Amino acid sequence: MDCIQVLLLEPTNYDAALFIGDVYFKQHVQGSAGEWFARAIQIDPNRETAYRYWADSLLALGRNNEARLKFIDAIVAEPSRQRAWDGAQKWAHLNKTELHLLAT
Repeated sequence: MDCIQVLLLEPTNYDAALFIGDVYFKQHVQGSAGEWFARAIQIDPNRETAYRYWADSLLALGRNNEARLKFIDAIVAEPSRQRAWDGAQKWAHLNKTELHLLAT
């Protein structure tokens, strides 16, 4: 069963929407990838992966500021996940800047 069929049977399947977006990303169809990552986020906004993948897609399109915001959304969604922070660090490296955490 492919992911489209899974979503037809279970429209709230986060992993299926995420996987479809990832397939589009790997095929360099960034607009469609972003649409599927947005759908995954609608299904579960408290998981960081779709935000991070969408940010990667935006970076591929040269939309650095939007990518930065998605990386931040990934951290907000799951601040304890190292991968969310790694994405933000990747953005900083690509943009020749540093991240600074503010103490609260």
